[in-house]
Amino acid sequence: MRRLLSHLLLLPLALLLAAPLSGIAKPVRTDYVESELVLRHGAAEPGGKVLAGLRLKMDAHWHTYWQNPGDSGMPTTIQWKLPPGFKAGQIQWPAPQKLPIPPLMNYGYEGEIVLPVELSVPKDWPAGQTARIAARADWLVCKDVCLPGGADLEVSLPVVTGNAAPERKWAALFDAALAKLPTQKIAGATATTADGLIELTLPGIKAANLGGLYVFPIIESLVEPAAAQTVEVVGDGIKFTLMVSKQLAASEPRISGVVVGAGTAPLSFEAPMSGKLVAGKGIPDGQAAAPGVAPAVAPAADQLSLGLAILFALLGGMILNLMPCVFPVLSLKILSFARGGPAASSSAQAAQSRTAMRVQGIAFAV
Repeated sequence: MRRLLSHLLLLPLALLLAAPLSGIAKPVRTDYVESELVLRHGAAEPGGKVLAGLRLKMDAHWHTYWQNPGDSGMPTTIQWKLPPGFKAGQIQWPAPQKLPIPPLMNYGYEGEIVLPVELSVPKDWPAGQTARIAARADWLVCKDVCLPGGADLEVSLPVVTGNAAPERKWAALFDAALAKLPTQKIAGATATTADGLIELTLPGIKAANLGGLYVFPIIESLVEPAAAQTVEVVGDGIKFTLMVSKQLAASEPRISGVVVGAGTAPLSFEAPMSGKLVAGKGIPDGQAAAPGVAPAVAPAADQLSLGLAILFALLGGMILNLMPCVFPVLSLKILSFARGGPAASSSAQAAQSRTAMRVQGIAFAV
């Protein structure tokens, strides 16, 4: 019986040792997101490269963010913890989707994605020795509310001689991500800015449906995400008219980004920008938009009277205090008023306690 029990106790350890190292890593489940480090190929060669990726699977209607999150949000970050000699490149960001949350516009991802990163294996890494690839990933996941998330992840990378076959389990996910990477950079792009607008000219682009074209700017707080983009044919290319961000924070004399909807894979561009960069106020009245493209909506007046601002503040305070989450706080505060501190031992102490209660009550009401 003892021998049988010892064999049963050793069986899980034997199975663990017999299992391939690449199976050690498991997905990590956090709020509304499943995360995992995955590999495009099952192994790498000494001195070679391998495509790793951060896999994020969001619950329905939840999303994470692109490198430029748009009006709000935070891009996903990866901090690698690699063996000596290994190097990691930058995240290769697939083109995002528009995530409208009126009156805001964000850029990000829904469903399941992988953010590819190229890893370099040192030449002197011994063939046959498995490398432990680890990373700390952090993201912001949003729906009606936003929650910061993160996980410490790892995956085992066998290093062998000879080419390794792609991991069939993740092939479709990597292929989908790579298909959304810019295939080429547009040459000769130019941009000028004046009166809160940027005119971006991209030569060599042909598109049957101008309304399907869209520019995702990479530099944050440069282009107003929620403003409509107008587009028209000029010469052998197209010209976008973009609104400068109303909360302008960028000061770089250039604009870069990704163009989608040209009937091909996304195209990247970078253009020097001439002219004075000032915060956007909206597309001027009378400026025609291209056919099929909605004109940008002019923003509301920037000025608000002091009386109206106070009225809105009071209204917002009343709404906040009627929220269900505030009720327990109100009851606790009322109980503290009613308690009045330790029992009074004299009429003077009782009067002092009542005075303190009144002061606290008035302060709380204010």
